[in-house]
Amino acid sequence: MLSSYMRLTFVRVASAGHLLYAIGFVGLGLLGFIFDDYAMNWQPVPPTFPAHDTLAYLSALLLLVAGAGLLLRRFQLRCAVVLTVFIVVWLVTLRVPPLLADFFSVMNWLGFAETLEMITGGWILAATLVDGNTKFEASWIARPASVKLAILLFGISLPLIGLSHVVYAKETAQMIPEWFPQRLGLAYLTGAGHIAAGIAVLTNVLPRLAVAVEACMMGCFVLFLHIPGVISAPTNRFQWTMLCVAITITGAAAIVAHYLAKSPGELEPSRRSRPEVSVSNVVER
Repeated sequence: MLSSYMRLTFVRVASAGHLLYAIGFVGLGLLGFIFDDYAMNWQPVPPTFPAHDTLAYLSALLLLVAGAGLLLRRFQLRCAVVLTVFIVVWLVTLRVPPLLADFFSVMNWLGFAETLEMITGGWILAATLVDGNTKFEASWIARPASVKLAILLFGISLPLIGLSHVVYAKETAQMIPEWFPQRLGLAYLTGAGHIAAGIAVLTNVLPRLAVAVEACMMGCFVLFLHIPGVISAPTNRFQWTMLCVAITITGAAAIVAHYLAKSPGELEPSRRSRPEVSVSNVVER
């Protein structure tokens, strides 16, 4: 009984991105329960949608449980796949229709790109968690063609996010703390950074460096924009949602950066040198 319990609570974190990705989804799940609604970043779900409130709670529960499950050795691969599929559903049902209605709306493309980046983070995380001897039905997710597609989609998402920084430069600048110099210039600079990182991934020119810088930039957004935003308005749902989304996207970028760093020049996950931090390692030491 005790050994079974210990195996159930075994924790494994493959990378910093893995941990951030899990924390972001746990946060979004908690926000769903606190505010009795769907995650704000996936609005609007029409109030007339069948079983609107019930599904909102189920959505929050899935995000919370699957996000926490990403850290449990026994369940993390399945949770990564479940989350990836779940976000794909949200992309198709809530991001694609607005795009079809207003294809040239940069704001619609921003929402689409952020959701797509979340998908690719879970996709690559699942690929890195697949063991060579796994019999899990989703082991296909680690195949070279699958991983290549995920990285391609990740690369596509970045210029779309960067474009929003350029088009909405004034709004982006207003989010930057006042003590930063040249806030408007920083808005354009970060937009250019997103676009350059995406081009680097799509053209395979220094992709590892580009994605690592992208992850660091997103981490700076969390530290200097979103955490202060929550501190200044601790009851504001929008600020908390922005923080959780930024943490999740930072985790997604860090997951891709970690994958590329451990698998240079190849499309298959590196199973021989995959680092991990686990409870068992700590105990053995």
